[in-house]
Amino acid sequence: MSVVVEERLTELFSFLPEIGEWGKPKYYFGDDKEINSLIKVSGGNIYPLIYQTSNRFNENAKNPNVVEADLTFVLAVQNTVPMFNSNRWATSYRNVLRPLYENIKILFSKANIIVSDFEYQVDTTPNYSETESKEKNKFIDIVDALVVSVTLKITSGCINTVALNNEKIWH
Repeated sequence: MSVVVEERLTELFSFLPEIGEWGKPKYYFGDDKEINSLIKVSGGNIYPLIYQTSNRFNENAKNPNVVEADLTFVLAVQNTVPMFNSNRWATSYRNVLRPLYENIKILFSKANIIVSDFEYQVDTTPNYSETESKEKNKFIDIVDALVVSVTLKITSGCINTVALNNEKIWH
């Protein structure tokens, strides 16, 4: 059986710690219709959010235990108070989104099931919403976001739970 990217990421992201008063990050995947349906039924209890908007992957028939995937994640937090970017940086980005991003990088490097050069493309996107843009994969909520793209090889091996549970540098 080959590796299913979303299943492996669900396992991995379960190790992420809570982010202050925001709580444990939630992981979902899909398109704009999926995320907006989730937002509608969540009652606002969906943030901080790791939303995977893409999954283009390559399988190798000779080695079904490894899948290479080009992934894009939207790390999002809702900020309902209108503010300038200097305040937005001090609240959404410094306190939630940057620590979440750093924790994901730690998770990927320590989990023992990810092989990568760990080169991330990151876009800071305040007011990431469908009201602000006509692009796909925008949210009906107005959120602050980091959009992170990375290529990962994900294996079917065992997650190094000892390393992740003993991680002392979670942000």
